[in-house]
Amino acid sequence: MTGTRQVTETGETGEEVAPITESPRPKPFFAAFGECMIEITERGGIIKQGFGGDSLNTLLYLARLLPQYRGRLYYLTALGSDHFSTSMLKSWQNEGLCVDLVEQLPAELPGLYYVRTDAGGERQFFYWRDQSAVRRVFTPAFHTRAVRTLKAVQAFYFTGISLAILSTTGRRRLLSLVEKLRRRGARIIFDSNYRARLWASADEARSTIGDALPLVDMALVSFSDEHQLHGDTDPAAVCRRLAQNGIGEVVVKNGGEPCHVALAGEVEEFPLTVRAKPIDTTAAGDAFNAAYLAARMHGQPTRRAVTLGNLVSSQVVQYPGAIIPVEKMPAFEDLT
Repeated sequence: MTGTRQVTETGETGEEVAPITESPRPKPFFAAFGECMIEITERGGIIKQGFGGDSLNTLLYLARLLPQYRGRLYYLTALGSDHFSTSMLKSWQNEGLCVDLVEQLPAELPGLYYVRTDAGGERQFFYWRDQSAVRRVFTPAFHTRAVRTLKAVQAFYFTGISLAILSTTGRRRLLSLVEKLRRRGARIIFDSNYRARLWASADEARSTIGDALPLVDMALVSFSDEHQLHGDTDPAAVCRRLAQNGIGEVVVKNGGEPCHVALAGEVEEFPLTVRAKPIDTTAAGDAFNAAYLAARMHGQPTRRAVTLGNLVSSQVVQYPGAIIPVEKMPAFEDLT
């Protein structure tokens, strides 16, 4: 239920009895849209099955860092009704995510990706996602329901992959949702996460992402993506370009190199304080985003937020797959 519903019952003698009131869900705090896929990982001849997807990874790690918001973190996506989809839904609920805006399309399946990881933790990806359920999720009815359900949400997160997986019409509806939520006071957060194979061309990606940028309040991007798509020569150049788009807070990750942050147009460099030997770098940037957001939403300065992002991503890369075991996840209280 997304609201309060009253049902009037009648007793055996015909008299009206007190209405049954269903308690409303707590107001949404944070929401994200994107695709979660079945994940198959191969390392050292051992194959494991899990799940992952950029926006889901960030939302799930945010839920682990901020357990006080359990049930108020909404994931928007579509799945099938198969075993894998049902397992995903159950695991998300166990992690504290709200799945009221997860559509289940019985005739569809989730996408799948296979990851081969070398001895240095670098990955080679293989995708089967062209027919995944989420590509058909942004119908007019879903758009309307999302606008209504998230009317009081405080922040909304999406990525370049969120845009790339949708049709042209779906992209328009997603950006319409973003615009409506922003007008109502939600803070809009974006990671470009450029994946060339998902776009018809680089020009299409630049045009579509360009349509999104005027709606963004905080950008959490990677230098390698921005360099590939826009030709920026260094992270500071990325900061300046995105700040010129009116984005008040820009964070540029750069692997093991210093992180750059532009706040109100002023660019500052932050060296990474923790370095870990990676086993698998999947979701490192997504985990950084989650920790950075957790810190900033709790009033931490940018320097501390970068440090926490580095600490959490350094933990995540020491385990295979996008989602590390919950018992290996550092607690936000311990980090701060």
